[in-house]
Amino acid sequence: MVGMSLAMLIPTSCTEKLNRNSNKVDKTKDWTEVVTMVVSHEIGTIYDMEGTPSEGMLVKEDGKKDWTTKCFGEIAGFEYVRGFEYHLKVEKTHLVDPPQDASSVKYKLIEILSEELKLGEGYVMSDDYIHYGPTSNNGEEHRET
Repeated sequence: MVGMSLAMLIPTSCTEKLNRNSNKVDKTKDWTEVVTMVVSHEIGTIYDMEGTPSEGMLVKEDGKKDWTTKCFGEIAGFEYVRGFEYHLKVEKTHLVDPPQDASSVKYKLIEILSEELKLGEGYVMSDDYIHYGPTSNNGEEHRET
């Protein structure tokens, strides 16, 4: 009887080991992967369900060709500063049953791999701040009254 029990356990153990080592993902449960991505210093436009535009971060995952626009708070634990380009390592969780009107993917910051100031057109930098927008002729911040 002991020999039979041992023989019955061996195939199960081998099967479990094969499943753990395979690259197949169980699509019936939420699953997570670690990805690296670039967050551009430039801003993109994102549209809500009614078609109203708003600003967002331009993001490109490593290995992807196209940039996508994400809401500023979409990467948990990450605070975007306009004018900086970031290389990030993030945890990307794919949700099988996401909340209604929500993304099927959640992002969580693991590590900022690099951060580089890249001022583009329309940016002004002083000792105290980075400002985006119109300036007066003498380079001071323009304030509407």
